[in-house]
Amino acid sequence: MNDCYIAQDVGHLGFGQGMDCSWAGALYLSLKTMGQETAYETVMGVSGACWRVAFTPVWDYSSADALVAYDYAAPAFKTYGLQVSWTDRITSKERELEMQHIKESIKKHHLPIAINLRVAPEWGIITGYLNGGETLLCRSYFDDETFEDHKDDPEFQEYMKISKGYLNVDQWPFILIRFNGEVAKPSALDNLYASLQVKLDSMYAEENRGYKLGYQALQAWREGLLDERWYQTANQQDFARRLGVNHFCLMALTDARRSAAIYLKYMLSFPASSLTVYLSEMADVYEQMHSRLQPFYASLTDAKSLDTYDSPKKAWTKEQRQHQADLLHSIEILEQRGDELARRILAATGKD
Repeated sequence: MNDCYIAQDVGHLGFGQGMDCSWAGALYLSLKTMGQETAYETVMGVSGACWRVAFTPVWDYSSADALVAYDYAAPAFKTYGLQVSWTDRITSKERELEMQHIKESIKKHHLPIAINLRVAPEWGIITGYLNGGETLLCRSYFDDETFEDHKDDPEFQEYMKISKGYLNVDQWPFILIRFNGEVAKPSALDNLYASLQVKLDSMYAEENRGYKLGYQALQAWREGLLDERWYQTANQQDFARRLGVNHFCLMALTDARRSAAIYLKYMLSFPASSLTVYLSEMADVYEQMHSRLQPFYASLTDAKSLDTYDSPKKAWTKEQRQHQADLLHSIEILEQRGDELARRILAATGKD
C-alpha cells in the first residue's frame, strides 16, 4: 500500500489576510492542528514578535522575517509548552532520518513549520506526505496565486483531489522546526511579563548579522528614506527593489503593531487589577501606532502594481518618503512611551 498521510482542513496562508508574519502564521496553523486554542495575535504577543522591528541598510526583504535577527521563537514555544527540534541545512544523509521524524510528526498532527518550502524564503507548514515521503505537501504564503493560475487546469485540479488541496513542497527547507510533545505551560500573566521583557530587550538589542533592531532599525530606515541623492541617481531596477522592500517591511510593522494592540486588550481580561491602568494605556499606545501606520501603508504602491506607471520613480515620491520618515519618528516616540509602561508593569510585579 502507498505510504501516505495528509492532515485535513489546515487553513490557508497569505499576505494581506491578517497574518502578515509568515513565521507566526505557520506556527498558528500548527498549534490549531494540535488542538491548542489560540489566535494569531496571541502568537505574535507571547513571542514578542508584535514588538519587533528589524532593518538592514542594504534594504532586503528578509528584514521582515520574525527570526532573522532575534529569537522570538523560544518565548512562544515556552508559552505553548512545546518541545521542539530544529534542523538547519542538513546533509542528504541526515535528511533520510529527518524525513522519518517528519512523517511521525505529521501522523500525530504535530505539523512541522519550515522556511523556503516553495517560491520564496517565507515560513509555511508541512501538511502531509505522499509516496513514502518522496513528496511533501504544504501550505505557504504563495499558494493563492498558484491556485488562481491553475483554476482552469484539469490536470492540476485532479491532483488537488489526491493532495487534499495542498501544494507540493518544492525544495528542502533552510530551517525546519518539529514539535515533539508538550510540557507544563506558564500562566497567561507570566507570558505577558516575559513578552514585555522581550520588548525591552529587543528594542535596544545590538546589531545582529547586519540587521539593526528596535530603535537602531527605525533610525536606519529613516536615514535610508531621506537619502534623496540615492533615489535621484538609482537605476529603475534598484529603485523598484527598494520600493518593494519598503512596502514589505511597512506591511510587517503595521501587522505587528496591530497584533500588539489586540494582544494587550486581550490581556486586560485577566485579573491583575494593579496593572489595568498601565496595560490599558499601553493598548491605547499601540492602537495609535496602528491607526497611523495602516492608512499610510494602504496609500503606497506595491511592487506588483508598478507596471501601471511609466517609471517606478513616479510610484514612490520624495514627499511620500519624507512623510514616512516623519511617521517612523512618531512611532519611535510612541514606542518609548510603550517602554515606560512596560517597565512600570514589570516593576509593579517585581519582574524588572
